[in-house]
Amino acid sequence: MSTKAPPSANEMLDPRIRGLLAGMEAQHKKATEEMVAKAKAEGKELPKPGFTRQDCLEAGKTAEPPFAELSKAMGGNLDVQGVETEEFKVKGIDGNEVPVLVYTPTEKNTTSTIVYNHGGGMALFTYKQPHYVRFCKDLAAMGVRVCVPGFRNSIDNDNKNTFPAGLNDCYSAAMWAADTYKDKVVVAGESGGGNLSIAVSLKALKTKTDAKIKGVYAMCPYIAGKYANPSNKKFPSHGQWDGYLLASYLMEAMARVYTKEGESWENPLAWPSLASENDVKGFPPTVISVNEFDPLKDEGLAFYRLLLKAGVKVQGKIICGTIHAADTFPELVPEIVSSTQNAIVAFANSL
Repeated sequence: MSTKAPPSANEMLDPRIRGLLAGMEAQHKKATEEMVAKAKAEGKELPKPGFTRQDCLEAGKTAEPPFAELSKAMGGNLDVQGVETEEFKVKGIDGNEVPVLVYTPTEKNTTSTIVYNHGGGMALFTYKQPHYVRFCKDLAAMGVRVCVPGFRNSIDNDNKNTFPAGLNDCYSAAMWAADTYKDKVVVAGESGGGNLSIAVSLKALKTKTDAKIKGVYAMCPYIAGKYANPSNKKFPSHGQWDGYLLASYLMEAMARVYTKEGESWENPLAWPSLASENDVKGFPPTVISVNEFDPLKDEGLAFYRLLLKAGVKVQGKIICGTIHAADTFPELVPEIVSSTQNAIVAFANSL
């Protein structure tokens, strides 16, 4: 029997990711010290974090700039050869226009279309964020068409774009892609985009348009809806990896910004973790991919097991040594990102 202590999480992290987290921690510490010093000089007390709607909106606005900088650093060179870019305005089911970027390989005939829904907790970021542009262009260069909807973020428009606004935009884009290109359509996305991809398929089942969705590839899906108690026993990873890029406070804030008080909190279209076995019967072939050191890992794995129990053709993947959504950061871990992209393309082409 070995008496050697098991390795710590930091030792098990990819060293490049470990370096990224160390740099972000140093930046956060510096920003906090500056904020404390400023408040002290002005004779003020620091506000205590809360969960009023205004608190949550402020948390989102505070979080967006550093994540935008991270996206820029992780995107790298956006000039991907062999890919044509177009932008369309798609009529949404709410009567609005949904912008959709379409990346098409110039020298390959496509038989699959990926509708990629970006992350950000359904509240933050845009479809033109640098690392999403790079990720989706690289996907297209592998021989698939990629459509990226610019759905309505819940934090925008004075928080009037709450559920189901973003979902309806993503659903509209998926239906448009299926009708326009006549390809096999797979909905995919990471984090909040993983939520939206699953929810698009749930909505398609409810509206009997599910024949247009041939598959789902959900990465590190943000689907539980409740994060204020990171020590909860249902999803232990909420507490175990709290602070590894994602913090429980921010996840709860984004959930409250996305979902109005009332019935939508219990709606599986808003939070797919609430789906029953009956809700997912008839779901298309699916891949649920999670990151080893991600607070969201256990909710993703639980949804994988729900699909398995319901008889859905589903695969589960754990990306070892990584934090939340790291396999969408091309400049950080390029070979891991490439592996994920190849898996998405292979999945789509296998359907």
